[in-house]
Amino acid sequence: FLPILPQTTTATATTHAQIYHPHVKLSQQKITTSNNLQLVIKPKIMSVNEVKIKKAEVAFEIRGTGPPTSRTFVLGDEDHTLGNALRHVLINDPRVDFTGYCVPHPSEPVVQLRVQTKESLGGGGSNSKGDGEGGEGNVPVTAIEALKEACMTLSEQCDIVLQKLEVEMPEVREDRERIARLEEADMMEGGIMEEEEAGMDEENFMDDEE
Repeated sequence: FLPILPQTTTATATTHAQIYHPHVKLSQQKITTSNNLQLVIKPKIMSVNEVKIKKAEVAFEIRGTGPPTSRTFVLGDEDHTLGNALRHVLINDPRVDFTGYCVPHPSEPVVQLRVQTKESLGGGGSNSKGDGEGGEGNVPVTAIEALKEACMTLSEQCDIVLQKLEVEMPEVREDRERIARLEEADMMEGGIMEEEEAGMDEENFMDDEE
């Protein structure tokens, strides 16, 4: 697995979790082998969107006026991955009349998702989830409600896929747990640094008053 290396060398390691969590910052690790060979492991972040030109101006925005059954949603810092997945979930909802998405320009990290639900369900609302709830079966679902439910459905589907993947590939679960530990350590380290900075600011303030 490891080639013949000098006494001290640098290697690059990439895990499954790092590929799918490019925002995670990992620190380098030093490993000493049985032959007293020191390896400095510098994690390399790999992502399809490794280089982004700029951050989106807004994280989430709702556009449109008129009936609440038709709205356009702007999702910041997202691309075709989330846009097409939400479109697929929404188009399979019988209460949704039309849905589509677009990426205005490759240099703009935003996705525009259009959702239009049926204004009249008809037939007593047989396709509505509101059937049998106090006669509210004919009340059309709003575009915002449809998107919320689609996000929940997509999240549940991702959890199912991840669970099955971890059963077949235990190393994926090990990577995920390792990333979680590193994130927790980074958060704790960041909190300690903030407390130390706050303490130094308070001491400086007291010195100024004296």
